[in-house]
Amino acid sequence: HDVPVHNDVPLLRERTAIYLGVPDSSIREECRKEFAGLKQDYRVKVIFVQDLVSELPQDLLAYMFPGLKGQLSADAIIERLRSIAGVSGNGFLIKVTGKSVFMPVRYTYHIGIVAASFRNALDYYPVVHTPKSQQNAQQLDEGDHVQFSKRLIEPDIYSDALYKEETDEDTVEDDIESSPNLKAKMFLSSWKAISRKYGFTYEQLGRLIEYEKNRIHLKISPAGEISLVDLNNKPTVKLDTQTKALYLLFLNHPEGIRLKELSNYKDELLDIYLKLSNRDNLPTLQKTIENLVDPFSEKMYVPLSRIKTAFINIMGPQAAQDYYVSGKKGSTYRIALDRSLVLFDK
Repeated sequence: HDVPVHNDVPLLRERTAIYLGVPDSSIREECRKEFAGLKQDYRVKVIFVQDLVSELPQDLLAYMFPGLKGQLSADAIIERLRSIAGVSGNGFLIKVTGKSVFMPVRYTYHIGIVAASFRNALDYYPVVHTPKSQQNAQQLDEGDHVQFSKRLIEPDIYSDALYKEETDEDTVEDDIESSPNLKAKMFLSSWKAISRKYGFTYEQLGRLIEYEKNRIHLKISPAGEISLVDLNNKPTVKLDTQTKALYLLFLNHPEGIRLKELSNYKDELLDIYLKLSNRDNLPTLQKTIENLVDPFSEKMYVPLSRIKTAFINIMGPQAAQDYYVSGKKGSTYRIALDRSLVLFDK
């Protein structure tokens, strides 16, 4: 008998069956046999939590979920799914035609019953769920199945276009990167592929593993060095002097700053810049700050982009969101991080 569950179960998407239990070889073979037609005709996805966990290496998890404690456990995720769904025992969590149910599996042959129920539900809605085998091949591209393809992950986070800002060669040091480094790009690429394959979002997996986002302390040294002290090796956020001065300015103003009004903070920004800089050519430093805060040049977007990139290189795009300066053009820009997590080393 199927048990109705609410639709807010992580990983559970339309035409998905998640097995809650330890799948031995006989269960896997039965699933392969019974769900083969459903996969071909309706693009039904069968998920074994153990497979998902095996494809999420620890270094990728440490990047996407910085500060995560312990190892990812399939058993723990299964128990969490059972708890959220309000069910117990082995079986399938299924979502089909907008309804979510749990179908217990006590014997291997029950898998055939589950698959048959799945097909009956899909066949009951022939207009919405036309079998793949009955459609014209030209209609089977990814775009015709938007609800089951590209809406699995936030595309703007991964777009290189985010980082294609104009550069200021006179004020930005050559060794500071303006786009995610190779390691970060590899992590993002792997994450995108795995999350698309299994159909989950960052928030859904975070909920399953009970990840507490943004509890990582940001430490500022007397010399202006910025580090994330709760992470392994206490990584330093690599920024050039001008960019670091701008970041510390925003850190001093939790209420935020409108970029068109940045010139109102010119003296404060210059003071920070002078303290950080090893140069003593005051006219040159003043000119640099004047160029940066000029509301008509938009040069301030270059260091803002570099700040964002520096944090994403260390801790992934979602976890980094509260740590870099963000805002919409024409509105207030601010660092959302809870200031109780900011430590100033005296």
